[in-house]
Amino acid sequence: MQEVTIKEIAKNPKIRFDTWIMKQWKVLPTDQRYLDLTDEQRELLWEDFLLDNPDIARKIEAQTQDPEFEKDWENLDNESPEEASEEDEWEDISDKLDEFIESKGLDLEVNPEVEEILKRAQAESVEKEKQKLADFDWEEVDE
Repeated sequence: MQEVTIKEIAKNPKIRFDTWIMKQWKVLPTDQRYLDLTDEQRELLWEDFLLDNPDIARKIEAQTQDPEFEKDWENLDNESPEEASEEDEWEDISDKLDEFIESKGLDLEVNPEVEEILKRAQAESVEKEKQKLADFDWEEVDE
């Protein structure tokens, strides 16, 4: 296993961001002001950090882009409804799963007792939701 050096750790954008905060406000990592930063404050500081460090912003953007996704996204409008059918995708996945299970000689028969418990739990959940809707004060919504 390859060891990670301190230099490599220091190049991490999150670490660079944390050190940027410490330099900007002249605090140590143990300073209570640093430790008390809220998520919202950190997010605002992060955006400011990216504005001050456009090279890091570009590097992060390049790492997070998926060319395949971009291509699929652009072609989304060109797909016919049957190409975009989720049911077809699930059928394909289901068929592949069945083939895999068969090839491995696995027996994944559902235990009837477990199936009955799941059905009862689903029915109870549906009934609870119906009761919530029945108990809801709809007059308040109309106002």
